[in-house]
Amino acid sequence: MAAATIPRRTASREAALSPTTQKETVRLCTQALEESDVVFVWLDAPDAYGTLVELGYAKALGKRIIVAHPPQTLIRTDETGGDLEERDDMWFAYSIADVEIAAPDAKAAWDMALPLLESPHALLNA
Repeated sequence: MAAATIPRRTASREAALSPTTQKETVRLCTQALEESDVVFVWLDAPDAYGTLVELGYAKALGKRIIVAHPPQTLIRTDETGGDLEERDDMWFAYSIADVEIAAPDAKAAWDMALPLLESPHALLNA
């Protein structure tokens, strides 16, 4: 089973890339996605724009997708400190995945995903 490792970049680092380097990064990332059978994504930041684009590209290619994220947290829904609500703005990304994993960190999520990757039929039945 083919897997790809795509380096994570911060927004400030991406902004500093030259146009030539940006084009090469896009080429390498899309090539890695095209050659992969399964895409594993760790989403822990609401500004993971590149990762979200890669996720959409993988979905369009018909790749099997595992999206992992930290457990959802409760947030205050008003300024008085009253009601708590579970909210996660990445709901759309989670919903297009074949498998969604909530874990405390990326390593724990990867460990949870490994059994699915080791059996060709496990991911299809997850």
